[in-house]
Amino acid sequence: MKTVSEAGLIKNACDPHYVSSLLSDGEDLVPAVRGLTVQAAKVIRVKPGKRCMIKYSGTDKCGSSVEFLGKIRFKGLDRRSVAIQRRLSTLFLDGVSDFSKASVTVPFVYGTLPRLNMWLQEFVEQGVPLSVQSVDFIAIQPRVAHALARLHQTRLVELEHHTIDDELSILNRRFQQLGQSHPNLEWHIQSLKEKVQSVSNNLRSCSLRTTIHRDFYFDQILLTDSQAVLVDLDLCCFGPPELDVGNYIGHLREYAIRFSKYADVCKHAEAAFFEAYLKHMPQSDQHSVQAWTTLTLVRHVSLSTLLPGRSHTTLALVDVAMDS
Repeated sequence: MKTVSEAGLIKNACDPHYVSSLLSDGEDLVPAVRGLTVQAAKVIRVKPGKRCMIKYSGTDKCGSSVEFLGKIRFKGLDRRSVAIQRRLSTLFLDGVSDFSKASVTVPFVYGTLPRLNMWLQEFVEQGVPLSVQSVDFIAIQPRVAHALARLHQTRLVELEHHTIDDELSILNRRFQQLGQSHPNLEWHIQSLKEKVQSVSNNLRSCSLRTTIHRDFYFDQILLTDSQAVLVDLDLCCFGPPELDVGNYIGHLREYAIRFSKYADVCKHAEAAFFEAYLKHMPQSDQHSVQAWTTLTLVRHVSLSTLLPGRSHTTLALVDVAMDS
């Protein structure tokens, strides 16, 4: 099969006529999208070398409007994520016959379009992304904590394992890249390395392992009036639940540095989230949460030098990571 470039995949995936033709004969497509006429395609997000998300709008055979998302993985169709999300859709029902009454869900998978390295999923029309700047951000933290705990309490088999050694490997690559691009940070990098080594030693003895998101923060959950919808489960694996909790808290602390006027909001949201999470997962180790929070902050030091509008946070993140 001829290899299509990333730009070529995106171009084809944004061609309504071409996508409509693929929907007419897809082997594993659900009725909601089979035979659909696509009228519009909009690129939502692109991560060069990795992924692209596209929102589609169209009409079914009865003339009803339908919206859904397409997720491209450039190196090949992500069948693993498809299988995981389909399984979670079933497990989250947990005996609930009416899907609308499930308090925690994931978007339904509609099928795959292998020619585009794409899988299709439900667009959560009523879902509202979390925003630190919203007036109810602190108040909704118990719902966020419950959704994460529900994932951690859901047993999936045959998941890849993620360990502290895997995390250290990722951080070491970031340290190397950071040292090459910012030699002026050499002393800070060495201090961070020592901090990482210190906290990671305490994580090796932790035995609790669950299904985890592995990239959980406030962009990864949508709230409707009655449901919390977990999204972007591409990294879902088997690992320490404290990783997700520490990652969420670390993102709050990074946001508080980046936008200082929301520092108090982030502080109170962190407390509300953590208190609620422990009620659902009292077996979680609080010292491990603190350690994973530190590792998240260290990772953000590197990200602050790569992402636009964050360079002013680098040294402050170093200080917060060292003090955590």
